[in-house]
Amino acid sequence: MKIIYKSIFRICILFAAFVTITMFSSCEQKDYGEFILPLPVIETFQVSPQTFTFGDNIQLTAKISDPEVDIISLNVSVTADNRLVASQSLPIKSNRTIDVDVSFFVPLISNMPDNADVKISLTATNQAKGVTVRELTGFTGKRPHFERLYLVTESGEVSVLVPQSGSNNKYEASGLALAKSFRCHIAQKITADNRIDYSGLVWGEKNGKIEPVDESGDYIFVYSVEGDYITSTVFDSYEFKTILGNGNYQSGDLVIDNFENAVTIDGETLLKTSVNLTKNQEITVFHDLASPDVVYNPDFFERIAPNKVKFLGETGSYDLYYNAGRKNVIVGVANPSYPDYLVACGFGLGYPSKVTPEQLNAVYPGRNLVTTSWGFDHVLQYILFRKTGDNVFQATVMTPGEHDKYAGFKPFENTGWGNEKQAGSFTFTGEQIITGDNDWTIPNGDNDPVREQAVYRITIDLTTMTVNIIKVTL
Repeated sequence: MKIIYKSIFRICILFAAFVTITMFSSCEQKDYGEFILPLPVIETFQVSPQTFTFGDNIQLTAKISDPEVDIISLNVSVTADNRLVASQSLPIKSNRTIDVDVSFFVPLISNMPDNADVKISLTATNQAKGVTVRELTGFTGKRPHFERLYLVTESGEVSVLVPQSGSNNKYEASGLALAKSFRCHIAQKITADNRIDYSGLVWGEKNGKIEPVDESGDYIFVYSVEGDYITSTVFDSYEFKTILGNGNYQSGDLVIDNFENAVTIDGETLLKTSVNLTKNQEITVFHDLASPDVVYNPDFFERIAPNKVKFLGETGSYDLYYNAGRKNVIVGVANPSYPDYLVACGFGLGYPSKVTPEQLNAVYPGRNLVTTSWGFDHVLQYILFRKTGDNVFQATVMTPGEHDKYAGFKPFENTGWGNEKQAGSFTFTGEQIITGDNDWTIPNGDNDPVREQAVYRITIDLTTMTVNIIKVTL
């Protein structure tokens, strides 16, 4: 028993000594002061200009240091009208002393008032999780206003939006003939060839909302539940939304849905419609048919507005063919023959188109821009010459664009090979591109006048037996 009591006594003595030492140590830490968390030091922080426009850049300069631990992050945030407008991490090149001189983009967001109060914050964080924040106030953010904006559809159609009377934030395009649903961007700037210039503001769709976007931004999906097509569009640059006007098709309009038949020729698909047309009739065109890239047979149609064409031929019944791959509309008639028409078949001619060989081959691999051959089996195989005067006939054609290719063709009075017109019977004026006594040959060798794809208008006068050829720009 004595041994047990002695052991317990010794344990008590040891425990008391431990408590005393611990208490003494605690008193020593407290005497030397509490642990202080090291913090980054924002020595300077400046932003200019004091007044700026949302959608522009501001210039930010600062100097940040931390003599004890590494700085691991810098973040800038912009708050306007008590809403977070932008937040961005800045790159760090040195971990102890950092000099910042950057251009910082401040985006335009929806429902942001003009002359908004803006606060700009810089936050520095070090490796010990010490955080220092510096805030600058007294900045003013202004809304941008534009002389015009551009609605650019996915297919490349461009409509100009101008400010509505009495509104600084709503921009309207009227007199349109857009499909009741389409995809588009709204752009501040476009290039000379009607493409979006992303150096200006561009609105697209992001996360289901209309917002300013860059080149990767999705299109805005526009849809109208009323009417056959959209006659006007209002873009609200304050709320970031579109407002649509609607219209209904009229008799005589050209609508892609009315091309009820599809024919396949040499692997190409042509949509066909049969219509009655009146000389000098003005026709409203819609959807893909209104695209500026679509070429209407220039011997029968004149483009008088982005969404209108004028028919130049005589009053009668015609077949119209739309080739989406070549982006052109050509004209056919039943049994074309003299004295109303001439027909030319052979090699190396085609109806005018703006597509490039690369664009064509992306749709129809292996096909050429020219389509004719010896025969009259279908509308691509021959060229239709329209009567434009007393015994005068005209056709606008595309010639080969490949080196060492040539055109060799001949006009006839009907599709039964009637009364062929040999080259040696005519005097040629204008562009001297035709050679030969029999076939009308357009050579394309090293020393020949035609060495690239071009469009020519050929006018045949059977009274004077002359042919005039001019180069045409589409």
